[in-house]
Amino acid sequence: MEPPLDRPVFETPTFTSGLRGYDKRRVDELIGRCVDALNSDQASRIEQAKTELDRERGKLPLALRGYDRGQVDGMLERLSAVLGHLLPDS
Repeated sequence: MEPPLDRPVFETPTFTSGLRGYDKRRVDELIGRCVDALNSDQASRIEQAKTELDRERGKLPLALRGYDRGQVDGMLERLSAVLGHLLPDS
């Protein structure tokens, strides 16, 4: 039996705000659901979060004053990779 993987710790990210950035509420909700899944030991929650994250990444709405798109895109890419790494067939 393999030892359990150490789960990375994701702290609440701080993004720069600017004009025509990603909608803050939607980004916060998406990241929150992914972090909750990371903190669970349920492969189904991790898989569901990764699927949602990958689906929503390219469709986040813009807001007049939102989060910096480059920073959010980078974080979501890293978060997707971590979630994928934790899936059983990865």
